[in-house]
Amino acid sequence: MLFFVSLQRISYLLKLYEEIKYTSITEKKGSCPCFESCFLQKAMSTIGGKWKLPVLCSLTANGTTRYNDLLRNIKGISNTMLSKSLRELEDDELIKRFEYLEIPVRVEYALTEKAVRLQPILLELIQWEIARETKTSSCE
Repeated sequence: MLFFVSLQRISYLLKLYEEIKYTSITEKKGSCPCFESCFLQKAMSTIGGKWKLPVLCSLTANGTTRYNDLLRNIKGISNTMLSKSLRELEDDELIKRFEYLEIPVRVEYALTEKAVRLQPILLELIQWEIARETKTSSCE
């Protein structure tokens, strides 16, 4: 059953790709060519926002990290925004929360496999921005 569902999903994605490939954005009056389910927009909302990428970068650099260490490592973030970002990243299964029943309670956060698979994409995005910045500064 899972294999059949996966084939259906692959078939749907291939059909969507073909629509995107042969439909220009201008034909859709500036709207996203993905129509009602834009995967790029979904991905950007998953990692978007001011604090999600700094949280992911801190966890990438430091590994499993306690809450207060994250608060210290990410300059300018408030308790409220760190909590909210961690909760959203956990809901999106990009980080895992470990709660240890000690006194006081110890909470740690770590990247999940999904977040680890995201890292090469983010590195590619960094390289793209470096190349763009280099090209822009050389033109001045």
